Amino acid sequence: MASAPRGVAEPHGSGRVLRENRLFLSALALFAFLLGFAYLRRSEVRAAVAPDRPLEAELEALRNDLAAFRSGDDTRLKDLRATAASLCERFLRCDAREIVEYYGELSVEERRAGVQGEQRYLELREQVQAAAESGAEHWQSERPRCLRDLEQLAQAAGALRDAVPAARTHALIARLIAEEIPPRDDSAALEAWAEELRAELEAAQTGFVRAGMLRPRIELEWIRARLLHETGQFSGAERGFEECLDQARRLGEREWQQRALDELYRLAEASGDLPRMRCILDQLALLSPGGAEAQPWNLRARHALQLIWQDQPRAAEEFLRAHPPRAGTGREAEHHALLLGQSLLRQGQLEAARTQWSRVASGSPYSSEARLSEAQADLAAGETARALSTIAAHAPGAQAGPEREAAWRALRGEAFLKAGKSELARRDLEQALENIRICERTLQESRDPLRATNLFGEVLGMHAVALLAQAWVELGDPVQAACVIESAQSRTLRGQPELSRGDLLAWARSTERGLLTWIVAADHTLCIAVAPQGTARAARIPHGRRAIEEGVRRLREACWSNERARVERLSGELAQALLPEEIAPFALQGSGRILLLLHGPLEALPIECWEGSVWFPDALTPLVLPGLTASAPPAAFDPSAPATWTLCGDPHDARGRPRLEQAGQELMELAELLPGARLMRGAQFERGALRAALAANQPVHIATHLSAVEAERDSRYAGLALELDGGESLSAAELARWTIRAPRVVLAACESAGGERLDGEGMQGPARALLEHGVPRLVVTLWPVEDHIARSFSLALHRNLKQGLSPAQACAQARRALRAQGAQIAQWAAFRALGSD
Repeated sequence: MASAPRGVAEPHGSGRVLRENRLFLSALALFAFLLGFAYLRRSEVRAAVAPDRPLEAELEALRNDLAAFRSGDDTRLKDLRATAASLCERFLRCDAREIVEYYGELSVEERRAGVQGEQRYLELREQVQAAAESGAEHWQSERPRCLRDLEQLAQAAGALRDAVPAARTHALIARLIAEEIPPRDDSAALEAWAEELRAELEAAQTGFVRAGMLRPRIELEWIRARLLHETGQFSGAERGFEECLDQARRLGEREWQQRALDELYRLAEASGDLPRMRCILDQLALLSPGGAEAQPWNLRARHALQLIWQDQPRAAEEFLRAHPPRAGTGREAEHHALLLGQSLLRQGQLEAARTQWSRVASGSPYSSEARLSEAQADLAAGETARALSTIAAHAPGAQAGPEREAAWRALRGEAFLKAGKSELARRDLEQALENIRICERTLQESRDPLRATNLFGEVLGMHAVALLAQAWVELGDPVQAACVIESAQSRTLRGQPELSRGDLLAWARSTERGLLTWIVAADHTLCIAVAPQGTARAARIPHGRRAIEEGVRRLREACWSNERARVERLSGELAQALLPEEIAPFALQGSGRILLLLHGPLEALPIECWEGSVWFPDALTPLVLPGLTASAPPAAFDPSAPATWTLCGDPHDARGRPRLEQAGQELMELAELLPGARLMRGAQFERGALRAALAANQPVHIATHLSAVEAERDSRYAGLALELDGGESLSAAELARWTIRAPRVVLAACESAGGERLDGEGMQGPARALLEHGVPRLVVTLWPVEDHIARSFSLALHRNLKQGLSPAQACAQARRALRAQGAQIAQWAAFRALGSD
């Protein structure tokens, strides 16, 4: 049997308490819609006035052509690819392209065999439904037969090249198994049930991932979360239901949204989290037409605004059309028209949006916002002069607060940029960011400093920062543009807001190939490369946050499923987008180390899987940081300096049983490899000993689990913790309160680079806590890995360090060794050198 993964272990606990900053932003929803126009997606707003085919029509065309193509009509492939490209470009439904390419690689016979397998599946599904509806007694007698028939089909369909029939069959089997939960006091039966269910879910997931299908996986996510809930893993269950909810929202699946919210409510109720319960009840009521009508307008408006913030303008439009205010005129009707217009604008429907805004009268409280939204539509249509005129006519008055001033100046700065007036844009955008800082300082006065984050984050702050950086690029100073990006996105890492030009150039000189930084805004991404010599180049990438998040998600998924061809294709698409022609030859030619400053959604990008390719040849060694951790890079790594490693981990549970099969052996072998190393395993791996080890000025290697725990109310760090011996744990929030002087830390716990991402700040987890406390060099993992793989990597890493390689080079060589041994992509690409070198 394969060894157990060093994954996120779930304690028996309660659901996560709703965090204060989320409640705060939710309470500000009506106020913050004033800022919405400042970050509308240009990539989703087309200047063309001619109406395009709506999403439903595109999907229907895709379904019809796909049915014909699968039945043998090869002439449909061209139309399928065109429709899929349109769905990906216009609606970010890039799963359509994945599905088309998947079936395009099958022969006619393979496609027809798949259709026959799916027809058999549909027949069995109808039999299951009929038996289930015939009464409980009849269903109990028929259920074993139905399961046998489905298992036979799953086995037969498993031999088909088309994986979808087998995936659908396994998914239905999983549904039936999930409905028959053994008693919780029968631990053996419960474990057997869970094991059987996991196997069916994994088989179904593998098939749907291979085919690029998203919609059927919503149910799998829900069942997986139910499994975690029934086996007492409540934090994992909550994350699973939240993921199910997010996927259902993105795909417009109302029923699955409701089912996920029902389960989240149960978890909140069990933990006594009243604010969370009220929030979920609001969302449930808004999903039900009857319930939504009973809600006051401000709650419905808040829900619509949250959908817009979450890059779901079509869902916001559907909701607003289904739930208009009670009165057809008046303030609520005008607010409804304003929000509906904004959701239409996000979808590129300029004229339809203008029609909505025309319903907002000149004397309305929403008049100024409606006119400024019209100016944003003018900018999208290329009518910059008219937009500037409208913006000037609706400047905020002397009594306006700094937040309104910031939104207005950000919009005018964007208009100046499009008009070619870069210096005027720079002045407005710098003032907009100063106003945002004023708002943040006001908020911080009444809040714990650990909770202070970028107040507006991606809502306004990052958009304004990206525009200001673009202004500096157009003024001919890409180095200053990079300073702007890093000043905004590395504040908590450095503990100070501004980064000077000299600071940035010092970091660029610290590696052979300099550094690359990105800022991912709402509608575009800006990439800047700074060479060690101080020269720099910039490129504007026409893909915003939502598209980048989707691309990163798909690539991670392909890595997990070890689909080499898909990884190469998706890597190529992302690399061409993120490393355009202006950047790649300038930054990536030659050899040596290069510092990659991955911000926002890019922090989760498994850029390590690009190694050994045309994008990152083995001669190039990547170092990764979520931002510059100090004004100047630390002293260069000296491999000859004496170092006494502390090797700790191998925790046991409360009954004395090892939590990891190979962690103990890993630490013993490392102790033999590293003479003089201090071994601290099992019962010695406790809180006081680990604290002392991290406080000493010596490197530390930690081999343990990462557990989910309750997030502390006074901390911005995610509810993640390192498992200690005896069932104890050390949370990221507690780790952040320790004195830490270790110059190097190997955090050999699964997904130790993860955490909860805060807008404009990055992942808040154990790795972030160590970086913020001055640990210059970390080795972390991007996702769970098998225990034996972690052991092999750790041994290779330390052998390389012992030979005099720097941490980044040692980490890269260890990845290459695993790759050469035939390890799967998910195994060798999970390890990251996080820090400077």
